[in-house]
Amino acid sequence: MRPRQLEGPEDALRPALRTLAKRWQRLDAEAKDLTKLIADLVHRATPQLLEPFGIGADTAAKILS
Repeated sequence: MRPRQLEGPEDALRPALRTLAKRWQRLDAEAKDLTKLIADLVHRATPQLLEPFGIGADTAAKILS
């Protein structure tokens, strides 16, 4: 995916794909960080809410909101 001279439409695709891949990596890392933050907050606020089978951090956070 190294940049090359722009000789045709397919060459313009390379920088666009590279930019999208970098954006996806940043957003994925941000989503993971936020998920961990939510899980930590729910666990601190009401750890008993996470005990029943099928109740994860996302569901518990929604119940608390």
